[in-house]
Amino acid sequence: MNEPRKIICIFDPAINQESAGIADPVTQKIPIVEYARGRDMDVIVPHLIPGTVPVVFVIRPLSRAQMNGPIARCTTDYERAVAAFTWAVVAVENATDTNGQPMAKWAPTGVQGDKAYCTTSDLEAFSPAEVQEIGTVAYQLSFLPRSMWNKLQPPSTSLELLARTGR
Repeated sequence: MNEPRKIICIFDPAINQESAGIADPVTQKIPIVEYARGRDMDVIVPHLIPGTVPVVFVIRPLSRAQMNGPIARCTTDYERAVAAFTWAVVAVENATDTNGQPMAKWAPTGVQGDKAYCTTSDLEAFSPAEVQEIGTVAYQLSFLPRSMWNKLQPPSTSLELLARTGR
């Protein structure tokens, strides 16, 4: 993962959860589960509600220094997800600000060297569930070898949502 990657949360309101939860008659794969596992946008795009746009998080790979430094010092999965979100998210498309106003594109305001990062106040624009899911995905994509990217396990928030919806 050298280039930034675009991902959305599996609970984004733009996803038609009903159609995304129905198994394909040929492959027997459930699209929302497949998307949560591999984060391939082509899997979920056909299940977006017409006329809606999802919030798209643009993430970059975490550096070894970030993985071995601030992220390695985290003691819980949630802390690790927040740290990974802080360093991995480079932009968000179709977000809303803290007042609920739409923004075409959002970018983090912190800068360290040549890297932008999310400040504590930047994090306020996103729900804890968004931060946990996107941060966990960013961490896993940066940590796992390339051969494992298509076998990405969804973070706990995704697993909990899928379990509650019977998938």
